[in-house]
Amino acid sequence: MDNDTSNVKRNTALIAAKNAKNDEFYTQMNDINEELKHYHMHFKDKTVFLNCDDPDESNFWKYFKDDFPTLGLKKLIATHYEPTGKPSYALTLERERESITNSLILI
Repeated sequence: MDNDTSNVKRNTALIAAKNAKNDEFYTQMNDINEELKHYHMHFKDKTVFLNCDDPDESNFWKYFKDDFPTLGLKKLIATHYEPTGKPSYALTLERERESITNSLILI
């Protein structure tokens, strides 16, 4: 298969999404794990802020939430803006002493 044909086949999903105005593509968990495994030591006692379209669907939120204790994060914040008039919100995880608190804040 020549390079031009290969590129067209790979872009078929993107073109279809553009035409359907459906451009929500999420980073795959495998890609997140493969990249961020090199930076674990840099997350200790840090706050991570994620600006998500939807934290419930975000693999970055899932990664940091699931690995919160292992990474030694101080705080994890994910915000979601809702333009339709529904409340926007922020999800947070915070380490306080030896416990982790989870909260939902309507904005």
